[in-house]
Amino acid sequence: MKRILLSLISLLLVLSMLLVGCNDTASSGSGDNTTPDTGDGGGNTTPPPATDTTFTKTESYMPGAVFAQMKTYFEGTTTGFYPYDDRANAPFVSTDVFAISDCVVKSITIPVFSTGKTDEDGDFTFSIYIVSNDWATLRTELADPADPIVIKINAEEYELAENSLIRKFIKVDLTEYEIELSEKETLGFSHKDDTLIPARVLTKGTETVNGTAQKYVPAKYLIDNWDVVGYYYHDRSDDSFTYVDNSLFFDFELERTWESEAVYNALIAKQAQEAADYAKKIATIKNAYAGKTISVMGDSISTFNGITNNATLGLVDNPVYSKYTLGAAVYTYERTYWGKLAFEAGMELNIINSWGGGKVYGWNKVVNETTGKSYNFNDCMLRRSYNLAKDGNAPDLILLNYGINDMSGSYSSIQATTSSAYTGNLATGNLYQRLTDPNKTKTDKEIVAEWFAEVEAYAAQGGYDPNDPSTITFTPTANTSSGKSHIYTCWEAAYALSLQNIKRLYPEADVYCITLPDRNHNSSTQPRLDKANLLIRALAEYFELGFVDQSESGVTRANCIMYAADETGLHPNGKGHAALTKAIVDAIYEDLTKE
Repeated sequence: MKRILLSLISLLLVLSMLLVGCNDTASSGSGDNTTPDTGDGGGNTTPPPATDTTFTKTESYMPGAVFAQMKTYFEGTTTGFYPYDDRANAPFVSTDVFAISDCVVKSITIPVFSTGKTDEDGDFTFSIYIVSNDWATLRTELADPADPIVIKINAEEYELAENSLIRKFIKVDLTEYEIELSEKETLGFSHKDDTLIPARVLTKGTETVNGTAQKYVPAKYLIDNWDVVGYYYHDRSDDSFTYVDNSLFFDFELERTWESEAVYNALIAKQAQEAADYAKKIATIKNAYAGKTISVMGDSISTFNGITNNATLGLVDNPVYSKYTLGAAVYTYERTYWGKLAFEAGMELNIINSWGGGKVYGWNKVVNETTGKSYNFNDCMLRRSYNLAKDGNAPDLILLNYGINDMSGSYSSIQATTSSAYTGNLATGNLYQRLTDPNKTKTDKEIVAEWFAEVEAYAAQGGYDPNDPSTITFTPTANTSSGKSHIYTCWEAAYALSLQNIKRLYPEADVYCITLPDRNHNSSTQPRLDKANLLIRALAEYFELGFVDQSESGVTRANCIMYAADETGLHPNGKGHAALTKAIVDAIYEDLTKE
């Protein structure tokens, strides 16, 4: 009897220890990490660290209202959609690559356009790839993709007929496929042998309504309310990385996990605060600039069809980037960085003097091969600086987003010393070397002042008279390694003379110099880009102008695929333009609120 009693006591002790252990364990996702009192005899408690404080939440990829409206369009509209007809180039990857990362993919909702033949089990197939979301790595992976995850979709279960036009959304559970993406991974879609064919939104192009061209209604809605348009693939016909305006529009259930619910709530609060801060800054800028005018000088990044080649502005022949037009993703000038700023700040356009392919240094007078006409404004920043005022009315705000095309070959001190375009040994061609001399004894402003005096003297020797634009000649006036030169010898000298002229012609205008973007275009090759941006900053400081640093826009070499309207990452899409607008807003607001 005594032995039995001892056994029972021992069993009770074991059970009590197990119960205590259970009470010590927090529930995943609950945020309740109750711990026992571990009193030390002095009335103090020291709870052990929580062992599990994660918070998990499943959210839809597409905003609910956007999905509902696109479903209505897709299932009830005959225009604006078409099937994947180039699946030999799959996989396709949406520009919104980072929004489908760092998550578990629970389901996919597919806009089924049509079907082929089922397999012996009555299933259609649809392929999903896990790929990198880094631009450089993605290019390689799309050229030589790994084997896809083949999703089986039963015809009977989803009420789909073989070899038919379908046009309906279906939601497919992906739990069994265990698709877990890291923060560096995203999804690609489709295979040439798939028998379930999704639809694409016809983002590129227009339709005619009552005699007027307009964007396809579904595309306009998608762009205006979601701004997730365009996709990338590897074109196997010419072995190139390619961008397409037309848009994928799958929906997903994405499960993400945070360290705690508090961390998640803090993230949401931060996003709300950022939106509020932006609204506050825009209100301040609007208060200062509403009713005033804005002018821009730039290259193709700053063009828009119908504005930057508008005959009423005297810019009829300015070359325009083809995807900044009614029939593309950036389909209205209000979606460009300068148009968005003007619209939100209540400003009027003055002159948007932007030239596709434009260079600060360029000397050639370009001829339009189609029309046979010479362009009205030669491809030269200094020449074009005389045309930023419409009908003689000077602008109140000027944005200068210029110089990226010079990076690939214009004469400059930023070029490699082995390059024929290197000018470091010329009197006015060594500004970068002067500013970065570790033994310099003067401030950057003093160095630029000394250098610019030499630039002015050199330009005067070449016959330049700031009051007479015709003296900006394209006849060689000095000898460089190529035997050709301008009146200013190098890119940075041309930029500096242009800034001086802009200040002289529009003394009351607020002028902002914008740095060059770090993208994947050959014009952005490092280290030239960083060197050029150092010079732009120094020149803006010397001339006491505003300064916008594009590196603060959040767009980088790695993530520019999400913000671009081309395969190089150079030309912004709607999101890219908005990011640049925000950087400009931050800079102007900071200047307006300086004490």
